Amino acid sequence: MHRVPSQREIERLAVLQDPTHFNAASGHRHRDKYSATRPELNAVEAPAQDPPPALDNDDPPLAAPRWVAGRVAPPAYPDGRHSHLRNTIQTYENNPELADDMLKMLNDFVSNITKYENPNTRAARERTLSVWALIVGFLSKNNDPERLWHYTVVEQHAPAFLTFRVLYTCGRQGKLIKADTLRTWFNLLSYCIAKYTVDDDRKPHGTTTLVKNGLYAKLDAVVTKLILDHKLDRFPGERVHFGRPELRLVTEYAMMNVRVRFVRIQSTVIFQTSFYTTVRPSTLGVGNKEMEDMERFMKIEYSNLRIFRQGYGKFSVKMRFTNHKGSNADVGKELEYFFQPVMNWFNVCFDLPTWLVTMLFLRGAFKYDTLEELHEGNEAELQFCDKVIGQPLFIRFEAGGRIASGALRPITAHAISAALADLCQGAGLPRAGLYAFRRDAGNDYGMKLNTEMASMMLGHKDSNNAIYRKHYSRNTANIPIVHLRLNEFITDKQTMAMASHAMHQFHSPAVMCLVARKALDENVTDDGEADAGVKPSALDKQSLTEEEKATAEAHPHVVQAKHDFDLAWQGLLALYPPEAQSYKDHLVVHRERFKKIKQHFSLVNGKTEADLEYAESCFSQTLKRYQLLAKKHRRAFADARNKTKNLQTTLRQSGKDTADARYEAIADLEKPSSMIDDLQQFAQQNDEAAYSSNVITADASASSSRIAMASERAFVSTVPLAIPSSASQVSPFSDNVTSNFPHDLSNEDDVEELTHHVNEQLDLGKLLHFPMNAGTSESIATRQAYQKQTVDLHFESLEQALPQDKAFDADENPQPTADTQDINVDELRIQLSVFLAAPVLRERSIVECWKRDKTCIQCKPFIHDPARVNRQFSNISKLNRHINEAHTLWYDLDLHMQIPNSKRLKCPSKNCHYKASTVNDVRKHCLSTACPDQDYFTELKEKHDMTPSRIQRRTVSRNYRAAHKSKKRTTDSDSENDTNQNYIPVRKSKKRATDTVAPPLELASPSILAQTLSAAAETTVPEDLVNVYHVLAMCDPQTLLDHARSNGHLLDTDEDELLVQLEMLITNIRALIRAGHIAPLPQPDTSS
Repeated sequence: MHRVPSQREIERLAVLQDPTHFNAASGHRHRDKYSATRPELNAVEAPAQDPPPALDNDDPPLAAPRWVAGRVAPPAYPDGRHSHLRNTIQTYENNPELADDMLKMLNDFVSNITKYENPNTRAARERTLSVWALIVGFLSKNNDPERLWHYTVVEQHAPAFLTFRVLYTCGRQGKLIKADTLRTWFNLLSYCIAKYTVDDDRKPHGTTTLVKNGLYAKLDAVVTKLILDHKLDRFPGERVHFGRPELRLVTEYAMMNVRVRFVRIQSTVIFQTSFYTTVRPSTLGVGNKEMEDMERFMKIEYSNLRIFRQGYGKFSVKMRFTNHKGSNADVGKELEYFFQPVMNWFNVCFDLPTWLVTMLFLRGAFKYDTLEELHEGNEAELQFCDKVIGQPLFIRFEAGGRIASGALRPITAHAISAALADLCQGAGLPRAGLYAFRRDAGNDYGMKLNTEMASMMLGHKDSNNAIYRKHYSRNTANIPIVHLRLNEFITDKQTMAMASHAMHQFHSPAVMCLVARKALDENVTDDGEADAGVKPSALDKQSLTEEEKATAEAHPHVVQAKHDFDLAWQGLLALYPPEAQSYKDHLVVHRERFKKIKQHFSLVNGKTEADLEYAESCFSQTLKRYQLLAKKHRRAFADARNKTKNLQTTLRQSGKDTADARYEAIADLEKPSSMIDDLQQFAQQNDEAAYSSNVITADASASSSRIAMASERAFVSTVPLAIPSSASQVSPFSDNVTSNFPHDLSNEDDVEELTHHVNEQLDLGKLLHFPMNAGTSESIATRQAYQKQTVDLHFESLEQALPQDKAFDADENPQPTADTQDINVDELRIQLSVFLAAPVLRERSIVECWKRDKTCIQCKPFIHDPARVNRQFSNISKLNRHINEAHTLWYDLDLHMQIPNSKRLKCPSKNCHYKASTVNDVRKHCLSTACPDQDYFTELKEKHDMTPSRIQRRTVSRNYRAAHKSKKRTTDSDSENDTNQNYIPVRKSKKRATDTVAPPLELASPSILAQTLSAAAETTVPEDLVNVYHVLAMCDPQTLLDHARSNGHLLDTDEDELLVQLEMLITNIRALIRAGHIAPLPQPDTSS
């Protein structure tokens, strides 16, 4: 029977259990915040013994076991540490059902634990397994999956596997793969052999096969022999370095397309971020779907992004990057950067805080509704709205550059590099990804600072001073990256860096780009054709020719998909009568043609809706597959073709690449960016049009770069339409306009309705137009004075009212005239923000107005034309086409022809006093030699005719007429024998004035017109007016009125009222002809 320890021994045991006991193993005493100072215990660690005996008061005292001092846990503290765990356990003990669910969750988690692998590495290993099964299955004549990784098969066929894969894999430009690629394949194969090789008992045998059996050494020898025997390229390709000149050219080109301005703003923010910080594209976007699911991307959160206000429209940004290559698993890495505003005015285009704040403003990230309020705020740090917190900082866009309506998804790393490559090629630079900026920035920081700092900024692992960097240093946050990259700070190593830059600038991509642009401009003849030498394809991507498309689509996969689609299409047509085979054959065989067939034909007997549904499903699936494959192979063919272009070789062959040309290009790059000129011109327009227009000129955003981008800029109107910018302007605006135009709007109800309608339009004047020195009492007074101004649309006030009065003076130079010494960097920074946001806000105002009443906001100032103001559009595509065609400078001249209190119109030029009664007459005068500004108006007309939609329409019409000329003749001859002799073809589209059939002179006399108008409402038409009606049906109302005026028949007639009656008359006549109430014209005698 064991002796029970005494009370003294129990107290000593408690002492030994105290958390401050001496740790004999380490020689130190354990201390924590609950510990008190106690004498050291000279305890000595002893081997483990049996558990202590049970307490029995009858036993004599025993010494305390020595193992207790090191192994007994300290007692739990009632209100101290681990209280939350005790509470949780107590909760589960009281709820057995919750405890069961928790245990099940833990078991599922533990049972599904797998080693983390990079998704890209895992995908590469899976491809190796797939290729192994394909090649080794062929070499071993055995497709049994269980035998493919047997150690005997692996030892026998692994060397042949590598050899076969190298010889029959096509690298870039049709060459063999590089030596570095072969080494990567070797490493992947070694990993797969070590992991998947088994013996006869299905036990792992990979390490034995590689090491003991010598397979690894054998494979390494095979790799070396393949590299030497087949002369594989042992060097990486030429690395492209993009610095400030290249970033400038890319930015200028990106801002030329205003249709996708928001997308280009985000792309520029990404490019500038890499230009300053050297971050990889996978840090700003997501590299794969798994990274997106784990939310490893930049977010709009205060922990990642903070924006500080340093003055009026002046911001600095702090960014924290947490997603880096090699640090996405259990151990993370973070780097912080501060972006300060630029100090020099010629660097404003590289002011990242301005670009970023403008982008976030367009995202609705701030509480401000206008840019003016944003710039005039007084808080020290900008606060984000709750709705955007947690959203990706850089997002994917839908087709057309629209923001997704649902949950926003982060942009991918591939999309970032692809966007840069496309912009580079469009600007004339070699295609390159974001690593081009990363390389140049790392090299630049290495020269200006040191290699250690550059390596840290590049995110490379470095064991030197790791503790200091992790716990004490601010690291990259110590570096003024903006001022260093733009050479606004001069360091002791700056001279060497600038010398290196000058040495490499002579053959830099930016210099070669400008030389090619100049050579291209000199090669274009007066008629617009390019001579032999440098071709436009050397600068930009060109569409594939028909032969190239045929070559690209000759791939077996595309051919098979085309065959499947043809079968599905024929099966679909078999459900309809034979007439459907040739119906609407001028349309491409796609859904639009099938829609027409389905609308105008019925199913043949015996076919049901179920048959149609099945055939339509097959048709849709095969069409989609064929289109996707064809597009994929055409794009791959085009990329391969574009990558083979060598700009330097092309220039050298043309003889335009001279030393003088390169020195001129270097001098051009030393000048400020052309965007500075655009900003000053835009600000000049902005000041003149402030508070008198709410539609911003999008053409002002067109860069003055050397590349002619007429196809992208011609569709945009540069005339700020005269729409009130505040509610206080609506009443005087309406009174002024309605009192000056000939149509009747004197009814108070009509004026009130019009005023209310105009007042509902978006207030873009407040959003965009404000003086640059806002915030002072002088600027407030100036703004109030602007707000009191109204807009006169008549010519007499054109010089004071119209913001574009200088544009109509051909002798004046519209270029900025401000002295560079007087340029204020802060004002220019605000101009940049307004310049960037203007097209986006303009587009949103158009869409918002269309959503409200299906009308065009740019038509609102045309109050003299109610039909135009109230015209509705069924979809946004038709509205965009209308804006592209009808709201050019040439068409909007109508606004500047109005004369107060007169029915006549005047030439828009302030140097001319010509007057006429119709818009067409004034336009003809503007293009004639009688107008002093004929050249300017002719240029406007040419730009108007060069709008993409009008060019496409003319091309389509010309091709359609040429392709169906013979068919139309056959149709016309067959219509003579048509049994329905009462059918009269109705013109479906309005002819141009030049193509309109000229009416006979007697038709335009007042008596005939009066007789025609009186007979329009009759159901039975007199026989003597049949010919008159048929001629009228083919006439244009305005042309008919012009003929009558030219013959002196309208001296005392209200032309506006008569024009309205004529339009109604001709519309009714066409309806009567379609209904058969008007007899057809007598058929000509063709017997002779």
